[in-house]
Amino acid sequence: MVRVFALLCALVATPAQSDCRQALAIGLDVSGSVDDQEYLLQVQGLAAALGHDEVRAILLDQPEWPVWLAVYDWSGPKAIRILQPWVAIDSPERLAEVQARIAGSPRKEGYPQTAVGSAM
Repeated sequence: MVRVFALLCALVATPAQSDCRQALAIGLDVSGSVDDQEYLLQVQGLAAALGHDEVRAILLDQPEWPVWLAVYDWSGPKAIRILQPWVAIDSPERLAEVQARIAGSPRKEGYPQTAVGSAM
C-alpha cells in the first residue's frame, strides 16, 4: 500500500499548468506475459520514439513551455516502479538523459497478472 501511495504522489504531483503545455505519464507492462525481450522492446522502443525527428521536434518546440514526462512500469498493486520521475523536456541534453535512463532501465520481475487499475 505504501508503494502505491508513493507512486500516486509522484505521478499526481504533476507540474503546475502554467509550467508546461503537456504532462505525459507513460506506463509499461512488466507482468508475467511480458518476457525479457519484450521488456527491452518496450524501454528501447520508447527511448527511440522520444528521439524520432518528428517527436523530438514537438518535444523541444517550446522550451519555455516544456512537455513534462514521467515513465513507470507495473504488473500488480505491489509491483509498481517509477523509471523516470517527472521531468521537463526543455533541452536536447535533457531529452538525451531521459532516453538513456529509460533505455537502460533493467527489468524487475513483477506479478504474473496485470493490474491495470493499480497502474492508473
